[in-house]
Amino acid sequence: MGPPPHSHEWDEAFFVLEGSVDFTCDGKRETCVPGTLVFVPGGTVHSFEYGPDGGQMLEVTGAGSNATQMFAAVDKEIPPGPPNIETITEVLSQNGVTLHL
Repeated sequence: MGPPPHSHEWDEAFFVLEGSVDFTCDGKRETCVPGTLVFVPGGTVHSFEYGPDGGQMLEVTGAGSNATQMFAAVDKEIPPGPPNIETITEVLSQNGVTLHL
């Protein structure tokens, strides 16, 4: 499981630590294994899904990132379980994230 296709203005990088992760960036899908660094420039539509055995990544965000505020808002506003799409779309939008569903 991972986030649906989305974009935001800040740069993001992911370093795959364990397992495998399928990244899609601007429509191109690639399976990434441990040791892979994925750089996602701000404004790029992207998503990812963990492989069948799961995975673990380190995420680093660029200057001007709203990631910390966005994750805090999601934690506060979205209860556990399947999210209400309208609610999560609004919370993400308020924190600079656009979903591309």
